Amino acid sequence: MSFTIIPQLIGLEINKYIDIVMSISCLGWFTYFYLGYLLGNGLMKVKASKSQLNPILFVSILIQIAEGYWYYILGNQNCGTQLKLSCLLTGCIVCILSDKLLKSEKCPKVTILYIIGNCSFGIYYSHMVFVLLLRHVSFYSAISPILFPIIAITILMISLCLVLVGKKVLGKYSKYFAF
Repeated sequence: MSFTIIPQLIGLEINKYIDIVMSISCLGWFTYFYLGYLLGNGLMKVKASKSQLNPILFVSILIQIAEGYWYYILGNQNCGTQLKLSCLLTGCIVCILSDKLLKSEKCPKVTILYIIGNCSFGIYYSHMVFVLLLRHVSFYSAISPILFPIIAITILMISLCLVLVGKKVLGKYSKYFAF
């Protein structure tokens, strides 16, 4: 995460090879794996209640949006990257809230989250194709900062549909194509 914010703060441009390694590295995602491991195995207990965590989540999302706009103003086209510090904070809070919900007796069945979760690997690999395609649309640059949340949800839904179609068409072979 510091690889994205420190260069932005001091105006340093990162070598393209280091940037590629940072982009495909699992280091940014390891935090979520480790947090899930700790929570799932009872090695870590969060004493804050859901009602205490919800306002923190709301503030972290606002910070995340502000940081994304700041990146965009500084010229970083990938302002929605999950490698921002605010995204790490938001992701950790969501993991903790999810753990509390799953361990509660009132755990609702949310089918769309189940479907997205089962398709997440394919979504991860396909979403950047749509982001890159959109960058070639002339009006995208003008509307991107204003409508970013809507664009992000649209890209998620398009990627989800692509993965679901891929799974249907390829059947048992879909796993070989990251579906």
